[in-house]
Amino acid sequence: MRLYDWDHTAVTLGQFQDPAIAVGPDCEDSAVRPTGGLAVLHGHDLTVAIADSNHMSDFVSPKFFYKKLAGVLLRAFCDLGIKAEFGGQSAPSGVTGLQDCFLRAAKYDIVDLASGTKICGCALNCSRNNSLLQCSIPIREPLVDPARWILGGSRMPHLKISQDALIERLELSFLANLQS
Repeated sequence: MRLYDWDHTAVTLGQFQDPAIAVGPDCEDSAVRPTGGLAVLHGHDLTVAIADSNHMSDFVSPKFFYKKLAGVLLRAFCDLGIKAEFGGQSAPSGVTGLQDCFLRAAKYDIVDLASGTKICGCALNCSRNNSLLQCSIPIREPLVDPARWILGGSRMPHLKISQDALIERLELSFLANLQS
């Protein structure tokens, strides 16, 4: 597990996104990440990456790996008193053009059950040999207008929590997961 924040504003795009239709006019720093999903604005978030090696017999479906790896985050949120759960759904048919990860909660993103707010965007890349889960947890107001950095982006609520407390809980949850 790797936890990090950003010293500047940047955008990461899902591996299948087209920068020409996702990156806004003011975006000064963007990169394509190895996981799926939509564009994420960074610089006001805590970013989490969890990698795991898979055994051939473990390969069931991406759902299995989402639940296994993102379970670390769910446990940490619950330990902090946040009632969190996987939320959202698959994109409705006919919905196109959505570029910003935080405009809706997908099936394996994490939402706060009390408010219905997406509190953690999760993106996965898995194969028979390994899995990588990359997550963004907005914990402050963005320093820039998201709509100027991600086409169609918008300001969304963020988790009002201490970054240090969140890191501590994520580390404890990860260690507990290793021991189980």
